Amino acid sequence: MRPLNKIHHFSATVANLDQTLHFYRDILGLRLVKQTVNFDDPDSYHLYFGNQEAEVGTIITFFSWKYETTGRVGSGQVGTMAFQIPLGSMRYWLSRLEDFSIPTQQTDLFGQPTIEFNDPDGLTIAFVETQTTSETPAILSLYGGVLLSANPQETVQLLTEGLGMTLIRKSAFGYHLVFGEEGEQQLIVPKEALAPGRFGPGTVHHIAFLVEDDSLPDWKIRLQEANYVVTKIKDRKYFQSIYLQERGNVWLELATGTPGFTVDEQLETLGEEFMLPDKFLSQKSEILKRLPKLNVL
Repeated sequence: MRPLNKIHHFSATVANLDQTLHFYRDILGLRLVKQTVNFDDPDSYHLYFGNQEAEVGTIITFFSWKYETTGRVGSGQVGTMAFQIPLGSMRYWLSRLEDFSIPTQQTDLFGQPTIEFNDPDGLTIAFVETQTTSETPAILSLYGGVLLSANPQETVQLLTEGLGMTLIRKSAFGYHLVFGEEGEQQLIVPKEALAPGRFGPGTVHHIAFLVEDDSLPDWKIRLQEANYVVTKIKDRKYFQSIYLQERGNVWLELATGTPGFTVDEQLETLGEEFMLPDKFLSQKSEILKRLPKLNVL
């Protein structure tokens, strides 16, 4: 069983999916790769965005549950979701975000040139310019994230000793970890233990890590032996996964890379049709009547 080496996806909650679709597809240039429902709540949408090939490691997903209030960012959540952009593309992205009246801040949060900004629901996004070159300025992949922990030391211990990440440095802000010795993707755990957050629109529900396809039973046993409460293996149609809430209260998911998003659609037409898992297929017409119509064109 190998240590983790990649982020699989992020999942966040938003208030208005048409607004989210416009922002991530039309402004940031990600592809809508799947229209489906929350597999635990078929009366709410679950949208997946990624690169043109819908590759694991480029995926960000959104739920839209009916909340009476917006969420509150705090411990138990992911605070910043970061994407990798190509070398030399920062000027392009600063100009593009300015064209859409999106305020930005230039930082070195991840130890490299970074643009930070917010989406329409207040989710914090970061673009990290790395040494990777590309013919276009398009987003390359997920880069990392900031995990808001109620117990930073315990969170770091699980990420390093339990999941195989490497602590590369301690800044005034927090602990910086990478996958493997020289991994490009980076997680930051702030040193400050934050007050509890409240899930709802404008918050990130969980971060998922990629694992080998046949390793979930072993990961489940290993984490249970370390006294974590782990869910059963769940069939998410496009991958299998398990979930746990670590001791800083952040929800983590371990997910396989297969069968992938082309299991029910062709690559060329991904995201164009509303798709359901087999258990809900007989209810498709009723589910569609209950869901608001999406402006996907």
